[in-house]
Amino acid sequence: MPCGTERVRLPLKRDSHRSSGRVRRAWRQGLATQRQTVAEGSVSLLTPVLARALLFQHQRRRVQVSHKLNKAVYRFAATAIAMLLLKPLHAADAGYTDLSSIRAAAEQAVRSAAGNPGAGFIVSIDMPDARLRLATCAEPLHAVIAGDGQLRERTTVGVRCESGARWAIYLSAVLASESAVLVAQHALARGAAPLPGDFTTLSRHLPGLSSNYVRDVAQLAGQHLRRPVAQGEALTADALVTAAIVHRGQQLTLLAHTSGMEIRVMVIAMADGKPDELIRVQNMASQRIVEATVRSAQLVEVSL
Repeated sequence: MPCGTERVRLPLKRDSHRSSGRVRRAWRQGLATQRQTVAEGSVSLLTPVLARALLFQHQRRRVQVSHKLNKAVYRFAATAIAMLLLKPLHAADAGYTDLSSIRAAAEQAVRSAAGNPGAGFIVSIDMPDARLRLATCAEPLHAVIAGDGQLRERTTVGVRCESGARWAIYLSAVLASESAVLVAQHALARGAAPLPGDFTTLSRHLPGLSSNYVRDVAQLAGQHLRRPVAQGEALTADALVTAAIVHRGQQLTLLAHTSGMEIRVMVIAMADGKPDELIRVQNMASQRIVEATVRSAQLVEVSL
């Protein structure tokens, strides 16, 4: 080695290992101190990153516990609701109305509204849902025909409890009749005057009330068809319309009642008229116009 040259001593590798070991021991000691600080409830000495990590882990555990609790509650509620809905209601269940009594009340209301429809009147009412639980009524159930109160082939009946526990339920009723009615032997046009020979009497299963159908040929007198009637079709009452027996421009006798006297004058009809219908007529002599009631094909009547 040349003279005058200063010798430089390089640190040994093992010294580096010793320094690193001291750093690691210091870090571990500091971490132990921080953990002890957390245990004592003082998080102010923690580094922000470590404090945030511990807080996040704590919140995550709380959310997981909350989710598990919510799932358990939902399962319990769903099971309870299913058991409540699926449990059938029997007549023996105390505190609840027998469903057959609701159906019976609805049928009685329909038969009462029908009056005297005959032995062939058929009422079909579905039983209420067996899962219904309606409180017992303190008084007899009240049933009415819903809507305008008219009976049709398909009619809705409302059944209500009006005393104590108040509730209402609506049932659907299907009406039918077995009756002998007039059936067309051939097709008939609109406006035709039906004759007894155009029909025959047959027993038919009919929708709705049998009173909606014509059952006697005597009902055809003075009637016209409001609409066409097909061959084999049962004749309904609404297919008939009373024919006009007085026509516009026809000369009539006007019978006027006044002060215990009767006066007869000749008048001219100013409109077509059916029996007992009020029409306008004009006095042929005085040209005076009055309203008179049609009594026959030649006579109208008025009270002055």
